Amino acid sequence: MPPRPLACLILDLPRCAVLREAIKPLVGGNRGFCVFLYILMHALETDPDVGWLPFPLEAYDILLINQYLSAADGPEAIDLLQQSRAALYELESGETSVSLASSVRVAAIFDVEVRENPESPEDSENTLAV
Repeated sequence: MPPRPLACLILDLPRCAVLREAIKPLVGGNRGFCVFLYILMHALETDPDVGWLPFPLEAYDILLINQYLSAADGPEAIDLLQQSRAALYELESGETSVSLASSVRVAAIFDVEVRENPESPEDSENTLAV
């Protein structure tokens, strides 16, 4: 998959299908999200040269995805959940989700102490102390 644009999911047909199944109960409640998903899915089905498309998200869309989609729905669902949580961070912080991949950044957000030099192998797996 290509790099994910800010606050978007990268969807191919298998991921679209998983997302479609999860959001079926929402068709009446979040029409714009569903319509855009179905149009995107149609574009992927009809154009063999398009392997994936970006799907822009709002915070509300991400909350719905995480409410209705489960890791038990398979590997595509796990990927969608991870992408959606990264997109939520980006929407809320205005930063790329890659910036969160730092113990110092996590410590600042969650008010925990960062251990600069772990003393034991157990400490090296988790560099944050609560």
